[in-house]
Amino acid sequence: MYFINEEHKENFEKLMQIYGITPGKSSQYESNIYIAAVPYIYELIDESDFKPYNGPLVSLMRFDENKGIMVPSHAGLTGSTTWLVQAGFSLYNGNPCDLDYSNSTEFAQVFIQAFKIRNKLV
Repeated sequence: MYFINEEHKENFEKLMQIYGITPGKSSQYESNIYIAAVPYIYELIDESDFKPYNGPLVSLMRFDENKGIMVPSHAGLTGSTTWLVQAGFSLYNGNPCDLDYSNSTEFAQVFIQAFKIRNKLV
């Protein structure tokens, strides 16, 4: 499985344990957790926001009444991490997102891996 670095892998394993998910058990949660584990994203999530009934990325989102969807809203998100959070949230619950993005090869690799997890291709 692709990880940006060892910290990404450790964050993933920690979140899988917190959420009580074993690989292949819940592809929606697992793909959401995998993206939330990216160090640049993980550091923005307060551990008190980890809830068993939703994925960790939801704490970085808010409902946009004009668009009628959840959108990334954390002040610490960059253009690249915002895109990755949107994609991860979409893999979790089908929230619409734009996949036209090409600024970061490592984030593209993360998205591809998350897509594989979500569709049980790994």
